[in-house]
Amino acid sequence: MSPLEYKIIKNTKIMAHLKIIILFTFLYWIGGKIEKHYNLKIIDENGQETDKYVIPISLYDALYFSLATQTTVGYGKNTPPSRVTQTINIFQLLSIFGIYLL
Repeated sequence: MSPLEYKIIKNTKIMAHLKIIILFTFLYWIGGKIEKHYNLKIIDENGQETDKYVIPISLYDALYFSLATQTTVGYGKNTPPSRVTQTINIFQLLSIFGIYLL
């Protein structure tokens, strides 16, 4: 193992970030399945339900969204489509503060 790899593994904050990214990836993916199962409608930028139904996201898209959220990059092109994934997103954003309070 190289010294850089050892430093990354030893750094608890980096490992905490990676664990949270993976955890929330699966939560977003499962949330998308729940949204599809209950035929939830997409929320627009004004907070109103539209006529469109949520399409479940792939595991890759869930990872991308989780990574963009956790690194606070955001990009703005991906947003949680309904209340289920918006709630998951709130918990992920709050977990970021928990890492730095340790």
